[in-house]
Amino acid sequence: MCNVSQHHHSLARFAFLSFFIAMVIGCSESNRVTSNVVWSELQRNSFDTIDFASLGGGQWTRICFLGPYNTDSEKTLGFDWQVSDYTSALNSDTHNVIVFSTNTQVIHYLAYERNRGDFSSMSGDCFERDDALFARSPENEDWMSYIPTEKRTLATK
Repeated sequence: MCNVSQHHHSLARFAFLSFFIAMVIGCSESNRVTSNVVWSELQRNSFDTIDFASLGGGQWTRICFLGPYNTDSEKTLGFDWQVSDYTSALNSDTHNVIVFSTNTQVIHYLAYERNRGDFSSMSGDCFERDDALFARSPENEDWMSYIPTEKRTLATK
């Protein structure tokens, strides 16, 4: 038979373990870049620039862009990862997929609506984290299209 002391000890252990798991899950989720995070960063910079290097925690080393209908993510990334296995967002003109990765694995990706900031001019390109600063293109003032501040891509179209 279990005494009251053992029961309280078990409850305390369970509470601590639950709290620890919640903290780990919460911390990993807070490092994820979401569409709202990108949108907020664009707003904060008056839609002129976005520096992805400051977003998403420290695990990723490069950022890659896949524009509409560009499902050849393996060629862009240089390793086996098929965007079509994770999202169908590129089956229309409405989204880009932004991939945060290392040279060997995807850390995180998100489907981003082009009407909130369009990165499709860089479809098929990857950039080192240090080169992840993008500016609004001056070519079309009515559309929020972004281009690299310097043309130093890792992958080519």
